[in-house]
Amino acid sequence: MIPTEAGSAIPRDLESPHTIAQAPVVEKAWAPSHGGKIATDQAVVLENVAAPFKKPNILDVKLGKRLWDDHAPPAKRARAEKASEESTSGSLGLKIAGMRTWQGGEEVDGDVDGLSLKDGYKVYDKHYGKSLTAETIRQGFEDYFLLDRGGMAKGPVRKVINRFLEDLDGLLYVLEREESRMYSASLLFVYEGDREALKGALAADTEEKREMDGAGNNGTHEETHEEDDDEGGAPAVQAVKLIDFAHAEWTPGQGRDENLLHGLRSTIKVLEGLLKSS
Repeated sequence: MIPTEAGSAIPRDLESPHTIAQAPVVEKAWAPSHGGKIATDQAVVLENVAAPFKKPNILDVKLGKRLWDDHAPPAKRARAEKASEESTSGSLGLKIAGMRTWQGGEEVDGDVDGLSLKDGYKVYDKHYGKSLTAETIRQGFEDYFLLDRGGMAKGPVRKVINRFLEDLDGLLYVLEREESRMYSASLLFVYEGDREALKGALAADTEEKREMDGAGNNGTHEETHEEDDDEGGAPAVQAVKLIDFAHAEWTPGQGRDENLLHGLRSTIKVLEGLLKSS
């Protein structure tokens, strides 16, 4: 558990460290802190999504064509609009913000087109994502799933993609029924990058399903599986989370968030395409 620190509203003319010996504690004030702390018994619990995996392959997909919220100053709005139009955010409502995939082997120095090799991982930075277009976005996901260009996903990775699609379909179902706005939010994908560990995790999950079905689970396997993971049960296969809510709010009466949904639907379409040859 990590204490929430928002802090006190200290006048800007008092911000200098030479004039403030110690930032004061402010009671019942949720405002810009300038270094102060709020007296509260509340806390934020952060989940390390990659923790259950031996060698996590991680992908960050930023959602939405519009990446700025209503409170953004004009200069920031202009930068965000330019970044969107110059990337797949503008055309598809999604952009690969970064990813890393387990390759094994020793560390290799050097960057090429936003790609570096470090600690056995291929690391793709934001420049790699910016280099992709609406026509080549599939290649970015092929790199994430270690697929040949234009090839069809097979074997364990096909099962992983199908599981991701099930999760995304569930997320789509929920978001289509909510009235909210989430600007610059992301989908965080994680799956097991160690091939033997992935095969073992899939086998364990299949066995767990068989046992649950035999016990008359009545379709509640998913919840039980999550609980088992928390208690050190079956190894993790994959996970996807909607993250980054710095610019999110509920908007009753304004309808669903089509900006976010556009990116989510595009992501689903790309993943569905990986299940067949291009």
